[in-house]
This record gives sequence, structure tokens and C-alpha cells, in this order.
Amino acid sequence: MVIKRGFRLYNIIFPLWILYFSPPFIIYAFLGNLIIDSIIILYTIRSKNIFITRKKLFLYILFAFIFGFIADFIGAFIIWLLSIKLNFISEFSLGDVKSFFVYILIIIFTGFLIYEFNYKYTKHIFVNDYHCRRIALRMGIITAPWMFLL
Repeated sequence: MVIKRGFRLYNIIFPLWILYFSPPFIIYAFLGNLIIDSIIILYTIRSKNIFITRKKLFLYILFAFIFGFIADFIGAFIIWLLSIKLNFISEFSLGDVKSFFVYILIIIFTGFLIYEFNYKYTKHIFVNDYHCRRIALRMGIITAPWMFLL
């Protein structure tokens, strides 16, 4: 068997401990993301004195929650693809300059996806385009996957 020089096997025990900790972590991540999305939407609606029915508010929070996770999964998938193509360590964003900039670009792209998803949906709820853009912009900036850098 031939072993390439410079090849390192990172996180060899990763699959063993992630199976044990993964289900509770996913539940906490879902709840945390739902709470953060709710706080941002409620704060923006209250600060702009926007009237919205409870049913529309609940549906919008649910929409923002689901499509926020879809955008995060798209970003994670892009990181996975680029780590294969560009040959950088995808588990550590601060390892070198190339991987750091790749992560920053993906975070910006994912934040833009969150902005677009929220803007498209809020156009159906709110009459004023200014309010749609403000809510979508706050959601895109604050809920972008900044945890990718850790």
C-alpha cells in the first residue's frame, strides 16, 4: 500500500462522538435559530410600527426559520464542494488565508440567500417595499452563518 507524503488524516474519531452528540445538538440548534429569527422579526416589526396579524406573523417566522436552514445547508454544501476542489481543510476556517476568504465569501453568499428568501416572502405580506427590505436585510446580516468561522 502506497501512502502519499503530506497526507494527513484529520479527525479520525469524528464519526464516533458525533453520533452520540448530534441529536441533542440539532434540537438545540433548531430552537436557538427559531428564537433568534423570532426576536429579529418581532423587533423589526415593533420598531417600524408595522401591523401584522398573528397568523401572518407566525407563518413568516416559520418561513424565515425553514428557509434560513435551507440557505445554511446550501452554504455548508458549497464549503464541502470547494474543500474538495480547492483542497483546503473544511473543518478549520482559520487554518490558512485561502480557507478564511472562502469561508467569508460563502457567509456573504448565504446571507444574500437569506436576504433574497425573506425579501421575496415579505413582498406578499407588507405593502411598503421599504419595510420588506429592512426586515430582509436584518435577517440576512444577523442570521448569516457566522458560526462557519468557528
